[in-house]
Amino acid sequence: MKILFIIFFIFISSAIFRNQVNAQEKERYAIANNYIITIDGSSNLHDWSETVSKVTGKSIVTKNKDGSIDVDSLYMIMDVHSIKSPAGKMMVTKTYNALKADYYPSITFSLELPLKMIEFNARGTIINTLGRLTIAGVTKQVKISGRIYETNHDIFILEGTLPVRLSDYNIQPPTAMLGILKVNNNITVLYKTPFKTIN
Repeated sequence: MKILFIIFFIFISSAIFRNQVNAQEKERYAIANNYIITIDGSSNLHDWSETVSKVTGKSIVTKNKDGSIDVDSLYMIMDVHSIKSPAGKMMVTKTYNALKADYYPSITFSLELPLKMIEFNARGTIINTLGRLTIAGVTKQVKISGRIYETNHDIFILEGTLPVRLSDYNIQPPTAMLGILKVNNNITVLYKTPFKTIN
């Protein structure tokens, strides 16, 4: 009986120790202030670009013993009313109306699958994974292609491009100038989002 008790005690102690080690390896990150997110598109008259100026986000990262990382979770929230355009107020108003900003003031993105065994260095790792993108109250699965890399010990950057079809989110492409200018259905989101540890 004493031997069984000792074996049981060793087993429980080992499990607790493993959990403690795993907990120590996980780190929390938040999006840093020097992010860049732009929305690029075109129309029958000219190309256009807008900038998202208010973004928040968090990530949970596990650092592995071999120096790689697992991005266990990552999400971002973009404030629709923070979208700005060099074309001026009319273009911004058209954007807010198209995105139904008064009803759906945020665009959200989250990883659908964890990123495993990412080389955490300056060269970075090319990633191809799935995410969930919500625009104007409609959520779609999206394919993410980009790069993740480290700038220093406590910051990693996720960057890439994401093609979006407005009609997939029940968005009617805006028009202007009495219908003379018509925005095309396909847009591209360019992102460079640094995440900094908050532990």
